[in-house]
Amino acid sequence: MSKKLVIRYVRVSTFEQTTDKYIKEDDEKNGIHVIEEKISGYKVPLFEREKGILIKQMVLEGRVKEIICYSVDRISRSVKDLTDIISFLHENNVCLVIENLGVRSLVEKDIDGVVEYVETPTINFLIYLQGCFAELNYWERREKQALGIKRAKEMGVYKQNDKVRGKEKMEKWINKPKIQKAIKVLRENPNMKNCDVAKLCDLHYHSVRKVRKVVGIEKMEKKKVEKWKKNQVFNEIGSSEYVDLMVDYGNN
Repeated sequence: MSKKLVIRYVRVSTFEQTTDKYIKEDDEKNGIHVIEEKISGYKVPLFEREKGILIKQMVLEGRVKEIICYSVDRISRSVKDLTDIISFLHENNVCLVIENLGVRSLVEKDIDGVVEYVETPTINFLIYLQGCFAELNYWERREKQALGIKRAKEMGVYKQNDKVRGKEKMEKWINKPKIQKAIKVLRENPNMKNCDVAKLCDLHYHSVRKVRKVVGIEKMEKKKVEKWKKNQVFNEIGSSEYVDLMVDYGNN
């Protein structure tokens, strides 16, 4: 059986942020595989993120020994999500290592000559506690932001750029290459997750949501997707060409 992997999971919230401070120079030398991601730590649960889905699959396949993270908030800022993550990892004998606490969620213990992974209640309490602080910090920042916006509105200096756009500004925004790429991707795959579209188009998660709203591309039930795609083709190439296309497709 091949040696199990040690993964370092690195996450920042936006594409403008760098991940340098979370990665060690000797990771590759020590056989640690680095997986990076740029996405919200609260709004998107770990196992719904693009790289998180990959990690979950690797864990289920029994290929992972432990996952290293600098701090709990890099894994999740939601206590509920954190609880689910740790439970899943422990069920699959995968240890979660939190570097800034210097702790491991599982420890190896020799029981009658057999090495087993055992949970440590005190250490797990510290991890959950840090998770609580991470979620609290998230909501405190949101509250301060809302308070700042309220005061700016009262002073008449707040500009609602996301809600009130001039015609010229909207046209400039909508014609940006990344936005146009996102529109194309969403038209072809309306049910693709916003976080996946954001990663593919090098955009922020919120920008993709804005694209959906402005262009009117909402997620649909699976049974409506094929009909929607056919209508898109019909509108773009015309009815006669569409019929020919369907005939060719059927022959193939």
